[in-house]
Amino acid sequence: MTKDLKEAPLKILFISSEVTPFSRTSEVGDVAGSLTKALRVCGHEVRLVTPQYRTIRERRFGIRDVTRLSSLQIEIGEHSVECAVKSGFVTGSKVQVYFINNQQLYTKPISDEDCVNNNNKQSNCPSAYALLNHTALQLMIMLNWIPDIIHCNGWQTAITPYLLKYDPRYKDVYNQTRTTLHIHNIENQGLFTIDTASEIGVDQKLIKPDNPLYCGNNLSFLKAGLSTSDLIIAANPSVNIEINSPDFSPECGIAQVITNRKNNFYNIFNGIDPAIWNPSTDKNISKKYTIEEIEDSKAVNKETLLEKTGLPVEPDIPLIGVIADLIDEDDFNKLVEIEADLFSLPAAFLFLCTGESICKPIIQSFKEKYPEKVVYILARDKKQEHELIAGSDILLMPSCCVLSRYYRMYSLTYGTVPVAKSIDNESETVVDCTQDSEGGNGFTFIEKDKDGMLKTLRQALDYYKDKPAWYKLCCRGMSADFSWNGVGEKVVELYKEVLSI
Repeated sequence: MTKDLKEAPLKILFISSEVTPFSRTSEVGDVAGSLTKALRVCGHEVRLVTPQYRTIRERRFGIRDVTRLSSLQIEIGEHSVECAVKSGFVTGSKVQVYFINNQQLYTKPISDEDCVNNNNKQSNCPSAYALLNHTALQLMIMLNWIPDIIHCNGWQTAITPYLLKYDPRYKDVYNQTRTTLHIHNIENQGLFTIDTASEIGVDQKLIKPDNPLYCGNNLSFLKAGLSTSDLIIAANPSVNIEINSPDFSPECGIAQVITNRKNNFYNIFNGIDPAIWNPSTDKNISKKYTIEEIEDSKAVNKETLLEKTGLPVEPDIPLIGVIADLIDEDDFNKLVEIEADLFSLPAAFLFLCTGESICKPIIQSFKEKYPEKVVYILARDKKQEHELIAGSDILLMPSCCVLSRYYRMYSLTYGTVPVAKSIDNESETVVDCTQDSEGGNGFTFIEKDKDGMLKTLRQALDYYKDKPAWYKLCCRGMSADFSWNGVGEKVVELYKEVLSI
């Protein structure tokens, strides 16, 4: 590449089937709405292409007609589709959005469950997403704006890398462009019957075992993207584990593709929204605080939480918060097995869960057996979650579901020390301070060690006795950047790496 990657801003085209706040059925929309703004903050030129569903209100979002784009014929294989393109901006930013208007194909955002495997015959998913991918590519040619990077968000846009490699209309024009595929899970692979090939602009005769689109008796958007993109970003690091599940048949070959592309695979967690999770501005907690005020302010939030729940206010006794809905059933059963040892620890425990939780009877029994050590709140809303995280000294996370990853980041952001089950690639969030005394921000334990959680909790409670060391640990967590701006910087580094090859 001739571009000076150190100085020149990159031209980034983002393609997404949904964008928050215009349209959302999943985190795909959140990534499109947040990461594009973060990339713009990093100093790069970002444009976004997405469908204009009928549910999107033009006046509310300031979406305008573009005269020369009011009637387009988009070539998709041997047929063409008419559409219009309108323009707006991602809310609160200067990221330009091009909305593809086609009343027949884009009625409302379609969830994965309705779309994958063509379960919803009325959704026209192959045609709708084919139009999105082809329009994005042809639109940039019309505008004479050829990007350095095309960021494909989700399986719905994963055929773009394939088209750039195999479709002669795009190969030469985009020969200097590099592609990124951002995947959020691999449960939904964009599977459609082979006879839909013509709908996406591909000759059906080409869908053979050696073709990246081929997936057994189907074609797969996801497999095509995984096979042909220059860079793959996974928002969920457990993707490499999930490929061993029975859902991935050898005939499809996705598991093998992921294994083959491991050198192009990077895990980057989604960011958290500082407008919601920020102790210095949080209206849900008793006393707002910054990293400089953590010691006194955490004490106030803890005292308020203890008074609210009826536990004795003892500053030297650590409060361990537990969000029960983040714990799977097997891990909750393990808590029952060790309850006598667990609740003999020199700490108080506050459980938060919904009234409908299957764990509710177990938590109630904990309270009955250990009334001086255990309390619970049988409700779960934003305010209570924020109060628990701000007021607890430790957030205990015995499970490692995808959602718990966010709570690890919330915990660190509020200077609450996580004690969490270790996850592959967890170095970006919880770093065990017993393994890294300078960079550690919490404590982790491994699942195969039966007494791992108890042993780790004891280590954390011993650490708590040294208050200067403890608050240094808290501050280390608060100093990390888990915002979307931090995610954007990591993504840009990967862009530059792939452009330099």
